[in-house]
Amino acid sequence: MAEDKTAPTFVESYEPWAQLCSDVNFVLNNPKTVGPLGREDKTDGVRNLGRVIFTDNCRNCGCTVTTKWSDRVVYYGCDSINSKRVPNLFATIFRTWSGVDCFGNTATTVQQINFTRPSLGDFIFLDDDETDLGDGEPYDAVTVYNRCSADESVIKTNDYIPYFTNYFGVRVYLDQLECNFSVSTPYTDIKFPICQGRGIKIDRTIKIFDWCAGGIVYDFRVLIKIGDFEAPKLKLPAKLPILLSTGPMDCTASFLSTVAGLKNTFGVTVSDNCQLGAVATRVRSKGKLVYGIWV
Repeated sequence: MAEDKTAPTFVESYEPWAQLCSDVNFVLNNPKTVGPLGREDKTDGVRNLGRVIFTDNCRNCGCTVTTKWSDRVVYYGCDSINSKRVPNLFATIFRTWSGVDCFGNTATTVQQINFTRPSLGDFIFLDDDETDLGDGEPYDAVTVYNRCSADESVIKTNDYIPYFTNYFGVRVYLDQLECNFSVSTPYTDIKFPICQGRGIKIDRTIKIFDWCAGGIVYDFRVLIKIGDFEAPKLKLPAKLPILLSTGPMDCTASFLSTVAGLKNTFGVTVSDNCQLGAVATRVRSKGKLVYGIWV
């Protein structure tokens, strides 16, 4: 009588790159990270770190293979920064996979999921249209809030703190890292009123503490602007030019150079995101005299 005494065979498919050190607790014993390598599960939205597929050697025995896995985490000290196995190593999850067929034959393999400490160069600042105002050096970033008053309550930390996008597509901000680096608070601020007190500039210094170095290793400088940085807008009428009736005696026309006057006379709309100040108009002539009148 033949008996299956051979353990199942298996095929491994793992993510080879190290993960961010702040993701250890998320990955540990999380079944959402198990699945086809790199694929994002539609039900949970989590990108998989790989899996092991076991197959029974006795294909004609009608024997199924039961797959199980378990995690064990090991943390490493600052001396692992110079690790030859994985530089900047912070922790490793040893995910042990086992496949057991119906005869009790077992095959095991271990998946190593490494987590490393990032460098400051891995972090980037938020970049959008509002930051492109040409302030440049010596600032690492410029954050702008278009407001009609110097209201500092509009400032959001995530607008000026650098971040790192991890394997799972999540932004991890430097002040939320909880491994290797931390942000020292309170921040050092130098404030400059602008626009007659209706706005403000804040020169903010953010000190970065390195856990392994045991001290401040870098100062980020960001400029935060709050104020009205948008010019008024003009909306011209669809039909140009516009003809004005003149007086019967001197062939001249007049109009009110106010917001309402420009709207009523020319169909020009003047608007501003804040309170509109004075409206100035300029009339350009052709430099000719017609019947004693400049035109």
